[in-house]
Amino acid sequence: MTTVTVAVPFRAGALDREIHADYVTARLRELIPEARHLRVDVDGQFSRAAVRNEAVRQAGGGVVVLCDADTLPEAGPLRDAIAGAAGDGLLHLPYTTYRALSAEGTLAVYARGLDPHHAPAAETSRRPIGGVWVITADAYWAAGGMDESFVGWGFEDDAFWTAATTLLGAPVRHHGVITHLRHDPAVNTRSAEYRRNRGRYQTYLRARSSPTAMRALVGIPEEAA
Repeated sequence: MTTVTVAVPFRAGALDREIHADYVTARLRELIPEARHLRVDVDGQFSRAAVRNEAVRQAGGGVVVLCDADTLPEAGPLRDAIAGAAGDGLLHLPYTTYRALSAEGTLAVYARGLDPHHAPAAETSRRPIGGVWVITADAYWAAGGMDESFVGWGFEDDAFWTAATTLLGAPVRHHGVITHLRHDPAVNTRSAEYRRNRGRYQTYLRARSSPTAMRALVGIPEEAA
């Protein structure tokens, strides 16, 4: 039987995000009670790439659910994604639609006990590729893991999606919804970190048509292919 680890990368320090992390962690335990549940951080500057790598290391094997601390999936699509990832070694996403709650919608979740998936959304989209990933530990490392040269906000999700597509095959989506709880945004598109991350991502786009080039970029020896 395949083991399942649900990991929430998170660092405390902002009250709204701490509240979200506590809520999401508790809900995930209700959705997948048989799984091992982790909340993961790493020392030093917070890096989503580094903390996700650490989460997969701690999982050790089996299927890993990497869920952002402000994002909640639905039970059915999440279980479908877990079963799919265990069987095919691809990256699975338990949603086709992303919903970002408004401040009022997020408040209704906590003050009125409203299910986040039914709370008012400020935005819906079918384009996002992050939020919740489901993948085996072996497949994660076969795609190179996450690139820890991405520091600060932006593009690490896009880079891993591109590497996984090139080295594993097209990611699989399962019909459903993920809902993002509102908090103060961290993005600064004028920062040096953002521009550096964007430039690094461009190297992934240039390598996406060549598995050999992609393996070289993510540090996988050709003999390990």
